[in-house]
Formats: sequence, structure tokens, C-alpha cells
Amino acid sequence: MTTRPGLNATVIVSAAADLADDKGLDQLTLASLAANLGVRTPSLYNHIGGLPGLKKELAVHAVKELTAEFGQAAIGKSADDAVRAILFAYRDMAKERPGLYDAAIRVNYTEDEKLQAATRDLIEVILKVLVPYNLDEDTEIHVIRAIRSIAHGFVSLEVAGLFKGRLLGRPLDPSESYRLLVEAFLRGFHSMRNISSEPGID
Repeated sequence: MTTRPGLNATVIVSAAADLADDKGLDQLTLASLAANLGVRTPSLYNHIGGLPGLKKELAVHAVKELTAEFGQAAIGKSADDAVRAILFAYRDMAKERPGLYDAAIRVNYTEDEKLQAATRDLIEVILKVLVPYNLDEDTEIHVIRAIRSIAHGFVSLEVAGLFKGRLLGRPLDPSESYRLLVEAFLRGFHSMRNISSEPGID
């Protein structure tokens, strides 16, 4: 088996992401990836640092893709509409690319500079969405954490299949549940802002 022309880290990570989406991240091996690419497994080591290195690259790829999705979703929108857009973009990405998304939540972000840089870019997009609210820096951090927690928590349960079937005897659409969650968050967020801006409250 000969080395495929044009093989590089970008090609390998892209193929690995597709394979993880199709088979699941836990089923991703260098052998299966090499077979998918039509090369020998040792050829991959010329471009990636083994399976652990590949999974870190997948995480970086996932964060970059999510950043691009956020940016695209928020174009032409502001304030609540922009927040809604990125929250739904998050869910769409996680559902459409389950293996890639799984890679993004399994690594230690404090141990990889490339991953930290990619995450900072993601946060910058969220910060731009939050500009119209005129939040102080501490509140921005709280809101960013809330946005990511809401999306990740819901999507994790959904992708795991916990929303399938009938709930309380009724077939309910998870999309409507998510919409209600987003609206509840926005209402709570505005209530928090109103309370914190009242005189005498620090």
C-alpha cells in the first residue's frame, strides 16, 4: 500500500473527524483511519502525534468549526437574537458532528496551547455578541459559562438518546424543549441585569 499523495495533517484530521462522526470517537483508531485514507498506519505518524495527538487536533478542529458557526449565525443579528443564534448553532453543530464534538469535550484545555488559542477565539465571538448588553467583565464570564453550560448540558442528554421516545405519554419535540430553555435563560438573564442595576445593589 503506497502513501496517498497530498497526505498531511489537515487531510488526516478531517478524515478522522468524519470517521468519528460516523463510527463514534471511541471507535476511532489509527488503523481504521489509515485504512480509510488508503495508507499504512506508520505513515500517519509523520503528521500527527499518535492517537492522543490526533484527538487533541480533533478538539482544536471542533472549536474552530464551532467558532465559525457562531460567527456565521450571528451575522446581521444583535442582543437576544444573536444569543439565540449562537445557542442554536451550538446545538446544530453538536448534533451534526457528534464525534467531533465529543473530541472537544474530552481533552484537558489547560494542557494544550493550540486548544487554548482556539478557545479564546471562540470566546471572542461570544463577547462580541454580548457587547450590546454593556456587561462588566465578571458578568461576561458568568454569562459565557451559562451559555456554554446550557447548550452542552442539553445536547449531551439529547445525543445520548435520553430525549427519545414518549415523555409522560406524549411525543414531544426536543427542538421545542430547547427553544423554551433558551427563552427561559434570556428572561432570567434580563431579570438578573435589572436587579443588579438597581440602586444600592452591588
